[in-house]
Amino acid sequence: MRKEILREEGHDVTVLRLYSPEDEKVMIEICPAYYTEDGNVFWDRYDSLRVYHTDSARLLYPVFDRLFPVTDPDPNGWGVQERFDPTAPNWLGREDMLKLAALIKERCSSADTAEKEFYGEVLGFIENSAYISEIFCIFGNL
Repeated sequence: MRKEILREEGHDVTVLRLYSPEDEKVMIEICPAYYTEDGNVFWDRYDSLRVYHTDSARLLYPVFDRLFPVTDPDPNGWGVQERFDPTAPNWLGREDMLKLAALIKERCSSADTAEKEFYGEVLGFIENSAYISEIFCIFGNL
């Protein structure tokens, strides 16, 4: 597994690659969001985790399939989102992110050593981020 930390626009982006080639451009990014008192939401204020498409499709999308549908944690938001959409923002609340962590832990039990290391990094990010934010955005550039 390759792990790289990039500095982008005032925050760190951790990039994980296990099966994804270095030249792959399509990705998803998991971002804890900053929710202001006046109702604005920013997902570029905290550190984030980027996973490229080959790894996302192989390791994360099957877990997302088990998590969704989810309800947008913003009462003025989009309502229920039936499935993960790699082309748009996917809004999750803290409870859903912790459910995601539990599903990843389950998947980790049957993973090989390299995949366990990958999942461990994702789990660490989710669990640490759940303490700083109540709302999360997972978006893609597909």
